Amino acid sequence: MCSSFMLVNGLGGGMVGGRMKVKDVKTNGEVQELGRYSVQQFYRMQKKGKKKGGGYGGDLRFQEVEAAET
Repeated sequence: MCSSFMLVNGLGGGMVGGRMKVKDVKTNGEVQELGRYSVQQFYRMQKKGKKKGGGYGGDLRFQEVEAAET
């Protein structure tokens, strides 16, 4: 899972709506924390689903974000 954020400069700078790879993803603390948070939220939803008879099955554990785009 990956969350993406886009910063748009309305004064003629940057490409509006374009994708850009995040540099140094493995050492970027913010990106790694967003990945960890996303997995934690997924796991919470999975636990809630199992209590209600649903759920996704299996086990998901965060290791690291390997690639990200903005």
